[in-house]
Amino acid sequence: MDIQHPVLFDSRSHPGQQVSYVHLNPGAPHTLLFCYGAGNSSVFLNFYQSFLESHPQLSLLCVDRWTRGNDVARSGPQMLTDLTRITVELLDHLSIGRFAIASHSAGVYQQLDLAQHVGAERVTNLFLICSHIPTPYTGSKILKSMCTLPQPVFRTIVRTDASLGNTWIGKFVASVFTGEPNEQALNALVVSKEREKIVFKHIFNPKSHPERREERLDLDYALTFARIKDITNDTLVNLYKGSPIDLTWFTAEGDAFFGPETVKKISGDIQNVHTDMIVIPDASHADIYMRTQVWERMYSDMTI
Repeated sequence: MDIQHPVLFDSRSHPGQQVSYVHLNPGAPHTLLFCYGAGNSSVFLNFYQSFLESHPQLSLLCVDRWTRGNDVARSGPQMLTDLTRITVELLDHLSIGRFAIASHSAGVYQQLDLAQHVGAERVTNLFLICSHIPTPYTGSKILKSMCTLPQPVFRTIVRTDASLGNTWIGKFVASVFTGEPNEQALNALVVSKEREKIVFKHIFNPKSHPERREERLDLDYALTFARIKDITNDTLVNLYKGSPIDLTWFTAEGDAFFGPETVKKISGDIQNVHTDMIVIPDASHADIYMRTQVWERMYSDMTI
């Protein structure tokens, strides 16, 4: 299977601004817009090509953070609303009316801002996959310290995290928190190890605009740890509270920070919508978004 690379979409309402995106299996009756985790790329959508072959009624769309071009916001809530606005333009351009949205990790705020903007009239489902939860709910001193570290130290940590990537070192560090996956767990992924390696190779290709990935990583971390001017933990919590429809939340006992107990804490404060929490056995934060059980459940909910 060929790798689908991002294409550019130019805003008509704001000339000079654009986003990049990947769209797989266009024209299918059901569309899922996926918001990836910190520092990733829309190229990652290629993980799911084999799933689409066996589920031809599904189309996948991924819009890269963040909006690029003239006078785009890099602070305050406008950085989210800029992205939402041009994403809606793109959806209209692609003739996508109603659609579901899924997010992994830091992608949840892109998801929730878009959902609030378009409302229940267009959003059919909201799927959260070990999505980021504002620091006060996690009870983690580590995450709390990330909100107040001096900027040079914070940036060093972000760069170190990014440099580990999909290396054996990164997997070892992840295993400290999640445990090593067993053979049964590895067989529960929608993507083969060979395909995973190929896609990661394209994502981390040094010739594929690494400066854009670095900026995505910097902004994603700064947003989730409320280190952006005029964005606070309350801002992030209010995005959850403003959800226009109920949430289906996939989580894992192996997620040290955003596991079931943390989901229960924030769900108790989201009074206007119901949260259906689904714990995926043997999953970790690093692989839950590739789990067959997650994808089959999302597909089932979307096509009922």
